[in-house]
Amino acid sequence: MLNSHPHSQSSASDDMATWMMENEKAIALLQVLTSSSRDSLTATLNQSSLLITTLGKILLRVSETCTDLVITILTMLCRHPSAAALAFCQAVSGTAIPSKLVIVLQVSSNDTTKQKAGTLLRVLGQRNKKLEQP
Repeated sequence: MLNSHPHSQSSASDDMATWMMENEKAIALLQVLTSSSRDSLTATLNQSSLLITTLGKILLRVSETCTDLVITILTMLCRHPSAAALAFCQAVSGTAIPSKLVIVLQVSSNDTTKQKAGTLLRVLGQRNKKLEQP
Protein backbone atom coordinates (compact mmCIF):
# COMPACT_ATOMS: atom_id res chain seq x y z
CA MET A 1 0.00 0.00 0.00
CA LEU A 2 1.46 3.35 -1.09
CA ASN A 3 -0.18 5.49 1.54
CA SER A 4 -0.39 3.63 4.82
CA HIS A 5 -1.05 6.84 6.75
CA PRO A 6 -4.32 8.49 5.72
CA HIS A 7 -3.20 11.88 6.99
CA SER A 8 0.23 11.89 5.36
CA GLN A 9 -1.01 13.42 2.11
CA SER A 10 -2.88 16.23 3.85
CA SER A 11 0.16 16.80 6.05
CA ALA A 12 2.35 17.15 2.96
CA SER A 13 -0.16 19.62 1.48
CA ASP A 14 -0.15 21.60 4.70
CA ASP A 15 3.66 21.64 4.73
CA MET A 16 3.73 22.89 1.13
CA ALA A 17 1.19 25.62 1.87
CA THR A 18 3.20 26.72 4.91
CA TRP A 19 6.42 26.74 2.86
CA MET A 20 4.78 28.86 0.16
CA MET A 21 3.41 31.35 2.71
CA GLU A 22 6.82 31.65 4.37
CA ASN A 23 8.47 32.33 1.00
CA GLU A 24 5.83 34.92 0.15
CA LYS A 25 6.39 36.65 3.50
CA ALA A 26 10.17 36.66 3.02
CA ILE A 27 9.93 38.10 -0.48
CA ALA A 28 7.39 40.71 0.68
CA LEU A 29 9.77 41.70 3.48
CA LEU A 30 12.62 42.04 0.99
CA GLN A 31 10.41 44.27 -1.14
CA VAL A 32 9.65 46.50 1.87
CA LEU A 33 13.33 46.68 2.79
CA THR A 34 14.46 47.62 -0.70
CA SER A 35 11.79 50.28 -1.05
CA SER A 36 12.20 51.80 2.42
CA SER A 37 15.43 53.77 2.01
CA ARG A 38 18.28 54.52 -0.35
CA ASP A 39 20.77 52.92 2.08
CA SER A 40 18.88 49.63 2.23
CA LEU A 41 18.63 49.58 -1.55
CA THR A 42 22.37 50.17 -1.87
CA ALA A 43 23.08 47.44 0.70
CA THR A 44 20.87 45.07 -1.27
CA LEU A 45 22.72 45.86 -4.50
CA ASN A 46 26.00 45.06 -2.75
CA GLN A 47 24.76 41.48 -2.24
CA SER A 48 23.78 41.13 -5.89
CA SER A 49 25.15 37.68 -6.73
CA LEU A 50 23.35 36.01 -3.83
CA LEU A 51 20.22 38.03 -4.48
CA ILE A 52 20.12 37.25 -8.20
CA THR A 53 20.58 33.54 -7.55
CA THR A 54 17.86 33.46 -4.90
CA LEU A 55 15.33 35.53 -6.82
CA GLY A 56 16.00 33.58 -10.01
CA LYS A 57 15.24 30.32 -8.21
CA ILE A 58 11.98 31.66 -6.78
CA LEU A 59 10.71 33.11 -10.06
CA LEU A 60 7.98 30.83 -11.47
CA ARG A 61 8.58 28.15 -8.82
CA VAL A 62 6.87 29.11 -5.58
CA SER A 63 3.66 30.98 -6.34
CA GLU A 64 2.16 33.69 -8.52
CA THR A 65 2.49 36.08 -5.57
CA CYS A 66 6.21 35.36 -5.20
CA THR A 67 6.74 35.74 -8.94
CA ASP A 68 5.04 39.15 -8.85
CA LEU A 69 7.09 40.26 -5.83
CA VAL A 70 10.36 39.06 -7.37
CA ILE A 71 9.64 41.03 -10.55
CA THR A 72 8.82 44.13 -8.47
CA ILE A 73 12.07 43.82 -6.50
CA LEU A 74 14.19 43.28 -9.61
CA THR A 75 12.58 46.27 -11.33
CA MET A 76 13.20 48.49 -8.30
CA LEU A 77 16.84 47.46 -8.12
CA CYS A 78 17.44 47.82 -11.87
CA ARG A 79 15.91 51.29 -11.96
CA HIS A 80 18.15 52.60 -9.17
CA PRO A 81 20.33 55.42 -10.60
CA SER A 82 23.73 54.06 -9.62
CA ALA A 83 26.67 52.24 -11.14
CA ALA A 84 25.92 49.30 -8.84
CA ALA A 85 22.41 49.06 -10.30
CA LEU A 86 23.80 49.13 -13.82
CA ALA A 87 26.14 46.24 -12.96
CA PHE A 88 23.22 44.47 -11.25
CA CYS A 89 21.13 44.70 -14.44
CA GLN A 90 23.99 43.38 -16.50
CA ALA A 91 24.36 40.44 -14.11
CA VAL A 92 20.60 39.74 -14.21
CA SER A 93 20.71 39.79 -18.01
CA GLY A 94 23.37 37.09 -17.97
CA THR A 95 21.13 34.64 -16.11
CA ALA A 96 17.98 32.70 -16.97
CA ILE A 97 15.82 35.48 -15.49
CA PRO A 98 15.05 37.21 -18.83
CA SER A 99 13.92 33.86 -20.29
CA LYS A 100 11.73 33.26 -17.26
CA LEU A 101 10.20 36.72 -17.71
CA VAL A 102 9.21 35.77 -21.26
CA ILE A 103 7.55 32.65 -19.84
CA VAL A 104 5.70 34.84 -17.33
CA LEU A 105 4.39 36.87 -20.27
CA GLN A 106 3.12 33.67 -21.86
CA VAL A 107 1.63 31.78 -18.93
CA SER A 108 0.77 34.17 -16.09
CA SER A 109 -2.91 34.47 -15.30
CA ASN A 110 -2.39 37.89 -13.72
CA ASP A 111 -2.34 40.78 -16.21
CA THR A 112 -0.53 43.03 -13.73
CA THR A 113 2.27 40.48 -13.36
CA LYS A 114 2.53 40.23 -17.16
CA GLN A 115 2.77 44.01 -17.41
CA LYS A 116 5.49 44.11 -14.74
CA ALA A 117 7.45 41.37 -16.52
CA GLY A 118 7.30 43.34 -19.78
CA THR A 119 8.43 46.48 -17.99
CA LEU A 120 11.38 44.68 -16.41
CA LEU A 121 12.43 43.25 -19.77
CA ARG A 122 12.37 46.78 -21.24
CA VAL A 123 14.38 48.16 -18.31
CA LEU A 124 16.97 45.40 -18.70
CA GLY A 125 17.21 46.14 -22.42
CA GLN A 126 17.60 49.88 -21.86
CA ARG A 127 20.24 49.43 -19.17
CA ASN A 128 22.21 47.02 -21.36
CA LYS A 129 22.14 49.54 -24.22
CA LYS A 130 23.65 52.13 -21.87
CA LEU A 131 26.49 49.74 -21.11
CA GLU A 132 27.17 49.19 -24.81
CA GLN A 133 27.37 52.93 -25.58
CA PRO A 134 30.82 54.57 -25.29
